[in-house]
Amino acid sequence: GFHIGLVLLLVFAFCRITGIGQKKSLAVSLSALLFYCILSAFTVTVVRAAIMGTAGLLSYTFDREHNIYVALSAAGLAILIWNPYFLFDPGFQMSFAAVWAMAYLEPLLKDLLPDLFYGHSQVLTIPVAAQLGTMPFVAYHFNMVSPLAVLANIFLVPIMSGIVIIGLCAFAFLWFPLLGDTLLQASGFLINVLVASGGLISRLPGTVFFVAPPSFLMLVLYFVLVIISRMLWQGSLFGSQSCGVSFPADNNAGGLQKFFCEHGKNVGAAVLICALLLVVVPGEGSEDLRIYFLDVGQGDAMLIQGPS
Repeated sequence: GFHIGLVLLLVFAFCRITGIGQKKSLAVSLSALLFYCILSAFTVTVVRAAIMGTAGLLSYTFDREHNIYVALSAAGLAILIWNPYFLFDPGFQMSFAAVWAMAYLEPLLKDLLPDLFYGHSQVLTIPVAAQLGTMPFVAYHFNMVSPLAVLANIFLVPIMSGIVIIGLCAFAFLWFPLLGDTLLQASGFLINVLVASGGLISRLPGTVFFVAPPSFLMLVLYFVLVIISRMLWQGSLFGSQSCGVSFPADNNAGGLQKFFCEHGKNVGAAVLICALLLVVVPGEGSEDLRIYFLDVGQGDAMLIQGPS
C-alpha cells in the first residue's frame, strides 16, 4: 500500500509538470496502478492497495466522499470473488488487518501520544497500529512476535521509499543508459543498506520471541477486545451520547455508564493489554496427531507430533 502511494505520488508529480487535465491524469494514474500490479504479478497485497487507490482516485476526481472502510471492504470482496481461497492467505489477512488497524487504532494511539515528536506522532503511531493489527496473524502463521518491528519500520521504511522511487525512475529512463544505470546503482546501494540494517536489527536481543499459535477463537476475541478498548477510550461503548450528560444516582445502568465515562480510558488501556496477552500466552495443546513438512529451500524435514 505504501508503494502504491509512492507510485501515485510520482504520477501526480509528472501530470502536474506536464500540465495535463484532471481526466487525463486519472487515466494515467489508473494505468500506472495496473502496470504496477503486472510488475508485482498481481500479488494480493498490491491488488488490495490498487483497488483502494482506484477508489480514492475516483472519489477525488469526481468530488465524492471517500470512506476507507468501504474501500477496504470493496477490495476484499473483489479479491475473494477472484479467488475465495485468498481468505486463508497470510498476506491477505495481514494486509487487510494492517490497513484496518491503521484506520481504526491510529487516532486512539495519537490521542495517547499527543505531543510526541513535536506533532509528528504518526511516525510511531502508524507502525504501532499496523503491528497491533498484524501481530495475531504473525503469531498464528509463524509462531513468533517481534516487539522491535516498530523500530525496524521507523528506520527501514524511509530506505524502502528511496528504493521504490529511484527504481521506478530508473525504469522510466531505461532508454538513457547512463542515467538509467546510475539510478539502478543508487537503488542497489540502498538495497544493500536495507539488508544490512535489517540484519543488524534482527541481531538485537529481544527482536523475536516464539509463541504458541493462538486458536481461531482467540483471534476473534482479540479483535473484539481491541474494538471494545477504543470504544471505552472514546466513551462510546453505550452510544455516542452516553458521556457528557447527567446520570440518575438511583439508576444502576446510569451509574455504570458514569463509571465508564470517568474511567473509560484506563479501562480501555487495560482491555487492550488483555488483548495483547491473548497472543503471547500459550493455549492448550492439541490431542491430534500432526505431521509438519518443513522446507527451508536448502533442506527438508518431517516432524511427527503425537498426543504425548
